[in-house]
Amino acid sequence: MVRRMRAEAAQLPRGLLQVWDRSGPQRTQGEPAHRLRRLAGLGLLEVDDAAPAADHFPLLAFGAVSERSHHGAAPLSAPARTALIAAGVRAFLRGYQPKTGC
Repeated sequence: MVRRMRAEAAQLPRGLLQVWDRSGPQRTQGEPAHRLRRLAGLGLLEVDDAAPAADHFPLLAFGAVSERSHHGAAPLSAPARTALIAAGVRAFLRGYQPKTGC
């Protein structure tokens, strides 16, 4: 359904897209943002604003898999998926690692 909504977004009424966004994507970002705030509170990550960080994580962790598989149309092998996801997670962690000695 998510792929369909993205594909049809230009043809859908703006109000429908706003309802969809509030009931789906925005609602599901709350828990990852909460967890990222907790990790920041423990000093494990440096997160000034958890909402964008919660957006960045899935983009970095799964974006390459989505692109390379043509959004699932050309499945990747498990080792290829694992390598792409691990690289994305490492990029996220490097970007949000606590600054030391500053």
